[in-house]
Amino acid sequence: GATRPASEAAPHSVFSVYWLLLEISSDNGVPGIYQLPLWMINADAARRLAELFPEALIANIRSEEGEGVLVDAFFTAEWQNALLQKMGLHKNGHAAGTFIEFDGSDRLKKYLAERKETVPKIHASDLYNTSITYDAAFFLKMYRKVDRSTHPDQEITRFLSREAKFPYLPAFMGA
Repeated sequence: GATRPASEAAPHSVFSVYWLLLEISSDNGVPGIYQLPLWMINADAARRLAELFPEALIANIRSEEGEGVLVDAFFTAEWQNALLQKMGLHKNGHAAGTFIEFDGSDRLKKYLAERKETVPKIHASDLYNTSITYDAAFFLKMYRKVDRSTHPDQEITRFLSREAKFPYLPAFMGA
């Protein structure tokens, strides 16, 4: 993946990110729910994003808000940084009757308070998850496949890190 500080990121529009939950059936017919955050950016920003992550571009669109390119927001430094900020500041959200909770540790809050900006780096090698590192200090794993409850991997990691204080596991910093 490529690294680019938010201050050098391509200028994006001020349109909202739409966090979609899509039901997709596998080859064996078993359905699963997957998340896809969508963001409309301008054509210049899309060209720059395509140089690094062509898979992030979804479609050219025309809407009431204008023309642009629909992209997977996980690939933009602005959205990557927004996720970290939401966790660190407990900025919860609501979308179409759904509550989205962000939770960050005291260590994450302190880290964000001491820095003017963070440098995210996406690791796009995994088809089922999106992984982002921040300043080589924090690792965020976003599960593309979502459950209606807490993801088992998150629950186990949180327990081993916070409750059991298991020393051979990176500290759980937030969700």
